[in-house]
Amino acid sequence: MSGRGASPVLLALLGAALSNTACYDLNKVKVPPRWIDDFSNTSMPTWSVFSTWGCGTYLIEQPPEPDGGAGDGGRTDAGTDATIDAGGAPLPACPRGGPGALNVADRTDTADLAYPFDVPKGFGALVETKIEPPGEPADFTAFRQLVFSANLLSASNQAPLPSTTVLTVVIGCARNGSDHLASQTVPGGMLVVDSNTWWSVHLDLSAFYVTQTVVSQTCLSEVDSISFEVTPGNSDLPSGAGTLSLDNISLQN
Repeated sequence: MSGRGASPVLLALLGAALSNTACYDLNKVKVPPRWIDDFSNTSMPTWSVFSTWGCGTYLIEQPPEPDGGAGDGGRTDAGTDATIDAGGAPLPACPRGGPGALNVADRTDTADLAYPFDVPKGFGALVETKIEPPGEPADFTAFRQLVFSANLLSASNQAPLPSTTVLTVVIGCARNGSDHLASQTVPGGMLVVDSNTWWSVHLDLSAFYVTQTVVSQTCLSEVDSISFEVTPGNSDLPSGAGTLSLDNISLQN
């Protein structure tokens, strides 16, 4: 640069550039997706604070009996929540999908979770990951949606799953006062049983409910588990069998 002073035109241009930089709106910065698990790692979720996915069964909560359970000798305690025992033994690790479970939404992605289940009547299939102590809870409040790919098929050698079979996502927040679980059932238009295709599911975090109330931000800031629960629809069959496949689980805006 010469020793002469900068021209007024150059100074004006520099001033305009600095002014535009100073006015940058941080509220418009797009938060990138937070991957919970794309199942590319065969042992741990992508977000390493979560434990290995476990697969098993859970007892479906039944409505209270009119006689308070006296009709079956008191074995059924009316009013008692039949929920997963969070303090029980860890669930067995979930199997991973192979070439036959290819996610058609991403043909380069051959890794996913595929859980074949056969549950007796009154039970559902469960896929779950937790943040084990001493790990700190995860904060979901910077995101608007929980997004994942899913596929739900009946077992080929048994009766089809009832059309009323549903998939429910449960967020655990054990430190959130009295409400420790928030849930949302996947709408029928987002996942169809036995459709032979993968479905992209987008669930608004604001639509998760705890005891008929919209989930609080406190719960979303202290998440310590994520569960996927298959509840077979009503039928006279003694069991329900099928395969739940999951892939590309993330938080997005």
